[in-house]
Amino acid sequence: MAYACAFIGIKKNGSYSFILEVNVTAASVCPCSREMSLLENLSEKGLNEKYSNLTSPEIKLITNKVGMGAHNQRSQIKVEVLIDLNSTFWIEDLVAMIEAQAYAPTYPILKRPDEKSVTETGYKNAKFSEDIARDVQLVIQSRKEVLAWALKVQNEESIHPFDVVSSSKSDNWKFY
Repeated sequence: MAYACAFIGIKKNGSYSFILEVNVTAASVCPCSREMSLLENLSEKGLNEKYSNLTSPEIKLITNKVGMGAHNQRSQIKVEVLIDLNSTFWIEDLVAMIEAQAYAPTYPILKRPDEKSVTETGYKNAKFSEDIARDVQLVIQSRKEVLAWALKVQNEESIHPFDVVSSSKSDNWKFY
């Protein structure tokens, strides 16, 4: 995969700052869409009479046979981190940390069985853009090399005419 990255060096009043920027495209699933597609919610959908005689294990079996119908979103995740000049922080590590917070990375090529696995994994780990932003924030804050940070998660909606954006920055982020 290709990732848009940047090394930003800033010299101001004799002080140096090094910012690492990474832009990651990942996949996400809408939790609302997932919730509406669950067979366990049959009573809310007025279908409980038709399926009322099914036990929970039977419903799970049907779910596995019928499929899971939530809509996917593409997440554009931009992270900027101010790195401690006395430490090393690899782009690959930052990318892996970010991708782990969405349900799946995107792939340039996927075979059909792999696509099934990726979408089912997403169904089980549905997240709003706010969830992804919060999870990225938590993992970034856990790294001692990161002195300050800013992030933006933009979920490109597949069934709405708008995108959803969540952003956050550390209290000591002083750039831009």
